[in-house]
Amino acid sequence: DHSDFSTYIDMDIEAVIPDSYIRNENMKLDMYKRIARVSSDDEASDIRDELTDRFGKIPQETENLIRTALLRTRAHELFIENMKVTEKEITMTIYEKATIDPTRIAPMMEAFEGSMRFVTTGKPTFVYTVSGENDRGDRISAADSVLERMSPLVS
Repeated sequence: DHSDFSTYIDMDIEAVIPDSYIRNENMKLDMYKRIARVSSDDEASDIRDELTDRFGKIPQETENLIRTALLRTRAHELFIENMKVTEKEITMTIYEKATIDPTRIAPMMEAFEGSMRFVTTGKPTFVYTVSGENDRGDRISAADSVLERMSPLVS
């Protein structure tokens, strides 16, 4: 069951609503809460439209916040409890009661051609080694594409 755990994303990027964008603290707090609940591209699109209408062009660090919320949703669907994204690797700790079909792990990992490890000591963890050429984009895109390639685990 997906409601039994939360998903945390640890990524060294700026994902905030700057004071220069929304000055009113209450409005800002409200927007943080609403962005945190974004769970689909449609919802993200609606939030972007509203932000643009009310406050003007969305700063990059606020766009990062929206994209991170979507990333968290995708990770949550894959039973990932913690996702740490660094320059070198993406570490994904799996929720201990995840309902993942174990027979799907090997074929999914094969598709990564050696860039994915599965660590079973302690909590089960997937560790993806970031390679320059595939993941040249930003960290959110790199993490998102890894999650997309992991989707056969739960489909």
